[in-house]
Amino acid sequence: MVNPDWISTTFSRTTSSGTVIKEIDGLRFMSIFLVILLHFNLNTMPGQPPNGLMDWLVIHVSSIGKVGVQLFFIISGFVLGLPFARHFLAGARAVSIKSYFKRRVTRLEPPYVLNLIICGFIIFIILHRSFHIYGAPLLASIFYSHSLIYHKMSIINPVTWSLEVEIQFYILAPFLARIFSVKSSCIRRGAIVSVIALFIILPNLLPLHHYLYNLSLLGSLQYFLTGFLLVDFFVKTWERSGARPFRALWDVFGLLTLAGLFVVWISNRYVEYLFPGLAFLFFASVFQGRLLRSFFSNIWITTIGGMCYSIYLYHYLITAHAEWILGWLVLPMPYWCNFIAHFVLHFMMILMFCGAFFVFIEKPCMNPAWPNRLTAWFRARARVFRGAHTGLG
Repeated sequence: MVNPDWISTTFSRTTSSGTVIKEIDGLRFMSIFLVILLHFNLNTMPGQPPNGLMDWLVIHVSSIGKVGVQLFFIISGFVLGLPFARHFLAGARAVSIKSYFKRRVTRLEPPYVLNLIICGFIIFIILHRSFHIYGAPLLASIFYSHSLIYHKMSIINPVTWSLEVEIQFYILAPFLARIFSVKSSCIRRGAIVSVIALFIILPNLLPLHHYLYNLSLLGSLQYFLTGFLLVDFFVKTWERSGARPFRALWDVFGLLTLAGLFVVWISNRYVEYLFPGLAFLFFASVFQGRLLRSFFSNIWITTIGGMCYSIYLYHYLITAHAEWILGWLVLPMPYWCNFIAHFVLHFMMILMFCGAFFVFIEKPCMNPAWPNRLTAWFRARARVFRGAHTGLG
């Protein structure tokens, strides 16, 4: 049996503050699970064609994975807004803007660029695609500008479109976070809710090009600001209060809200209007409820959620090609049985590969001192090299 302590030590994240909000990592797990489920559904068709209630159910349940990215945007708004909210609302140390952007470069850029280099290697070397066609898109993806230049998702790694949106918000977040300096909770939260509402109805007010709206911050700011609203309540109320009354009611409310999200998505009615509010209520239930908080704080859930960046970068690449390995494994069972069996195997493959990438590539980059350590290592090797040559002379 795998030792949970070994799991938590080996696969745990390193944060700049030294603390981890387990519920957030649990919600990261939910988001990445939904995204994988969606892309699995789009890239595979195990067994016989779907036919029947259970087949219909698994297809529609997996389609709700489209909201996984929006949930990630809400989490990003929460995480990026948290240090600013703690400063303005709880008197914590001010955020160094220099350290804020340096953290982005040292923490997230190396895994991201390496992923695109690997994708480029597959495209140019293994698939023998033309550098003339794919070279410029690769460069545009590295600089988070593929969607803006080509008006479509990256042809190098399609999932990076959301990371381009993330970087746009990352740049604006310190400015937007000034909202937390407003002393009145009513005015502050009212302003956030008003801007959320504005960006929800924005497509109806302006003649927006669909790519400009869907593939940029313009179409997603409401989700990031929902994270801001969550962090406001978290810092002012939830983080400070040890006792949480009515926790069982929060659990029931959270499950009902989750069901509401599912129904709204399946019916495809008013999704863009209702989703931010329902997601906010569900996230609040995870922080406040007993059972939901316990589930989303489970070590296995939080560990996988903590690796979500590595998983997000590589899951599509793995899922799109996993059928080469698993395509033969079609059992004489209904579609939904094969669907579940294939998904479990896909998920295990993703966890094994991405877990290794996390441990050896992403986790070392979480240490803010890694550039200095790497520089010191090269200098030490250079001194050894020079000393060896001096001795030979």
